[in-house]
Amino acid sequence: MYCPVYRKTILHFERLNISNNTINKYDILLNILHTPRQPRNNKMIAIRNTILLLICWLTTSYSAFSILPRKSVVINDAINGFYWIDKNTQIKIYRNTVGTYNGQIIFMHDSINPKTHQYKLDNNNHATNLRSRRLLGLIIISNLKFNAIKKDWEDGKIYNPKDGLTYGCYIEQKDQNNICLTAYLYLKIFQGTVCWKKQ
Repeated sequence: MYCPVYRKTILHFERLNISNNTINKYDILLNILHTPRQPRNNKMIAIRNTILLLICWLTTSYSAFSILPRKSVVINDAINGFYWIDKNTQIKIYRNTVGTYNGQIIFMHDSINPKTHQYKLDNNNHATNLRSRRLLGLIIISNLKFNAIKKDWEDGKIYNPKDGLTYGCYIEQKDQNNICLTAYLYLKIFQGTVCWKKQ
């Protein structure tokens, strides 16, 4: 790690032809801090010492801590994007405001009912009060959570408008552009997997 106070001191000793190997950087720093160039009162010396030590600690620690959050976000959001889940329907997977992941229908080739000339509704839903929902714009994947150990997204739910049922699900990333979603019922006894390519 780079510390400007330490580096300036080493350069000073190099001019005096003193080897770095014989110098402990912390001994050097403490020697500087406790050797004022001119007489000062103890309070001023203590303040100076505190400031210099703080500057040195910040400059040597910043790079290590600043990278970690940025790297974590990239891994978590790797599934974000647009996917064709069949020839007719495209969804968008995104991270919501609470940090879990949703999948929303954003495009359908046949979103309009040819008989009524109205948007197609969620007619197969087992909850009768939800059958008035439009399919276009419907959130069909919800509550996916990123597992940092397994490197997958799990404990989610997926709704299938074709049969009106909701299944448990998890997603695994096969590579940068392909994911596989596994839907299951009854403690994963009955399950099926589909793979989608990011657009």
